[in-house]
Amino acid sequence: MFTCTGRRFSAPTGSGKRTDFCLVRHGCTAWNLESKCQGRHDLPLTEKGREQATAVAAFLRNSRWEAVVASDLLRAKETAEIIGRRLQLPVLLYSSLRERDFGLLEGLTTEEIRATFPDWFPEKDLDLPGVEPLPALAERAKTALNTLAAIFSGHRVVVVSHGAFLRAFFVSCLQWDRPAPGNGDAVEVIWEEGVWKRGEMVGEE
Repeated sequence: MFTCTGRRFSAPTGSGKRTDFCLVRHGCTAWNLESKCQGRHDLPLTEKGREQATAVAAFLRNSRWEAVVASDLLRAKETAEIIGRRLQLPVLLYSSLRERDFGLLEGLTTEEIRATFPDWFPEKDLDLPGVEPLPALAERAKTALNTLAAIFSGHRVVVVSHGAFLRAFFVSCLQWDRPAPGNGDAVEVIWEEGVWKRGEMVGEE
């Protein structure tokens, strides 16, 4: 679990209030362990995934978070509920935080995708049936987080979402070309004066 300091611009100036977010990727599922493309397929956490959610809750417990907002897919919802119980925070579900729709790739392993669609990789964004285009994913991620920044202006919020969604947000709003967080990883970002910034390190004990 980590964050990185720095400043990146993504929008015109707006609200003067600072809003802090901790972006968490859900704990692992059976398909994560099998390296299968998950997308919108709804799977519960494994025991390891529940342990990861408990660990991230412990990681965040002394940081004065005020609410948890999560994707309504089961793996994110379960992760958020564990965090919410541990931190005694309300949990809200927001469908716009869902993972990218990977269409016919869902349920395939990385090796199967490479064998069946050798020219397709997520960053190339080839046109495959049912796969959400990267520009659409980036716009959805930007709109979803900007909306939460407006709703929770001046507050501190934990957001539980998914790997491809969070990577799209980092690229589109922070111009930060970093890999998706691992399962149960947490990254702090800040919305201030209409600008998204990378956050400071979240305290860990």
